[in-house]
Amino acid sequence: MDVGEGNAVEQPITERFEVDTIHPRARDDSNHLSAFTRVARARHGRSRAPLSASRHEEAKIDNALAWGALGGIATLVLAPEMFLIGAALSAFAGYNADVD
Repeated sequence: MDVGEGNAVEQPITERFEVDTIHPRARDDSNHLSAFTRVARARHGRSRAPLSASRHEEAKIDNALAWGALGGIATLVLAPEMFLIGAALSAFAGYNADVD
């Protein structure tokens, strides 16, 4: 059928556009973008999505507190007079450790 100006025939939306659906992994559909990002993360040794900026900072502070406490306890046992220095150095190392 020849369609000229003003003679446009309206088609239902399902005929005008191909609808892309997401199939579950059980049906072996690995062409979805999330599958690609999952593969990319796995290739780089990551198992999950990166942390948000606020959660990243929270994790760094948590690491600093935990490492500082452990370093302080270890220093207290080994050299009590160096307790504060050991705790501070451990906290610094914990803060700079990779949280991803």
